[in-house]
Amino acid sequence: MEHVLDLKLDKPAVAIFGSARLTEDHPVYEEAAYLAERLARKGIHVLTGGGPGLMEAANRGAHRANGEGKSYGIRIQIPHESTDDSLMYHHETVDFEKFYARQSTLIYNAQGHVAMVGGVGTAFEVLEVLTLMQTGFMPKNPILLYDWDYWQPLYDMVVNMIEEGTVSPEDIKLLQLTNDVDEIADRLLIRLNGGLQ
Repeated sequence: MEHVLDLKLDKPAVAIFGSARLTEDHPVYEEAAYLAERLARKGIHVLTGGGPGLMEAANRGAHRANGEGKSYGIRIQIPHESTDDSLMYHHETVDFEKFYARQSTLIYNAQGHVAMVGGVGTAFEVLEVLTLMQTGFMPKNPILLYDWDYWQPLYDMVVNMIEEGTVSPEDIKLLQLTNDVDEIADRLLIRLNGGLQ
């Protein structure tokens, strides 16, 4: 049985989540690539699900940085992620057969978590990280959600849960929305690298 894999990374890492279905002509594609490139240039490793779309964009950005941070693709063969085209942007590729092992490896090896625009899988990743933080299985650090309008419904859902009493009020602070990729990069660099350098 597959288990969570410790990647034994030598530097801090950020997991960038996002849709496999959005192509290079989507405006968020370059935003994801730019974010990853900024992080990698400052020595932050970039982890993604290793597939196409915004995962490819993030791996691509980290790869083109030629910096200290590397691009890691944590892959599994599922619909909409069955292409190998994005492999050229991985410094390292890790393949899994079980979804839970792949997802847990991606989440647990990262000290920062960013969600770009995505579908059910991306929302699942955000909620899993939030749950792990709520329950004390991960340190409580903000999950940065890019595109305020896109993620507002999920944020509002958690607010509604707080109003129902099913979620602790302080947990909403773990979801932070922004439309500024530079703000995301700056905050991660300050927290993980001790400053913008």
